[in-house]
Amino acid sequence: MNVKESLNSKQRIIDAAVKLISEKGYHGASTDLIAKEAGVSQGLIFHYFKNKEGLFFSLLKEKSKMFKEEFRKSAGDEKDVLKKIEIAVLTYSQLIQKEEKFYEIIIKQSRGAGLDFDKINKYGLMESAKLIGELIRTGVEQGVLRELDFEVAASCLFGMIEQNALRWMMLKKNFSLEDAIKEAMDIFRRGVVKS
Repeated sequence: MNVKESLNSKQRIIDAAVKLISEKGYHGASTDLIAKEAGVSQGLIFHYFKNKEGLFFSLLKEKSKMFKEEFRKSAGDEKDVLKKIEIAVLTYSQLIQKEEKFYEIIIKQSRGAGLDFDKINKYGLMESAKLIGELIRTGVEQGVLRELDFEVAASCLFGMIEQNALRWMMLKKNFSLEDAIKEAMDIFRRGVVKS
């Protein structure tokens, strides 16, 4: 198998895992089903990933990396820390919409799947929250934001994003995630900006 075929097979496995875990839940999506959906042998899954949990955490790492890359592109040379926080939040919400099946897994499935929550935090959602936390800390250090615990502030902002993402997944046609995120950012800004 050449490099291109190898990458193609690995991506088919990842795509199949996202599809099946979002449809059947983490426990309902066996590696056998994932292999059939991807059109590969079950052994090939274990060639790329130690086990199903390894595949799941690989998905988290990939999407976390995607968020960081998209944020860097969107933020560019922006100096205003509040604007950078807003760009990070909007970038994250756009990825939720673009990668809906994956984020459905994260928001709905991972919490009750009996997975190692520390790893979920390390490889997934908390990487994004950590980036937002670093931006908040920069804002405090620059004197733009009032003195506060930047990790708590990041968790609060991230919680607003997640809750609105969940509402969007349930209400889609009657709910604008982008509008909700802008409103959440406005609430956040009013609470943290130094007066």
